[in-house]
Amino acid sequence: MSNKNILKVYTAPHCIKCRMVKKYCAQHQIEYVAIDSINLSNEELDMLAKWGLQETPILNMGEAWSAGFDIQFLEGAKKLC
Repeated sequence: MSNKNILKVYTAPHCIKCRMVKKYCAQHQIEYVAIDSINLSNEELDMLAKWGLQETPILNMGEAWSAGFDIQFLEGAKKLC
């Protein structure tokens, strides 16, 4: 599997939607990497904000980005995993 086909989930502590995404991925066998947004640099946070991604979870796969518990995005990720 290429690195482009790995779902990245940017999370935050106490984020209910983040837990929902992780549970959905586990139930649907979607491979993902969780990235704690607290550890991001200011530059990385600014980049995400520039794209309008200001709530967690932030989902990324290749060039595609989304935020929140986005079932359509997760279904698309499922097809690529």
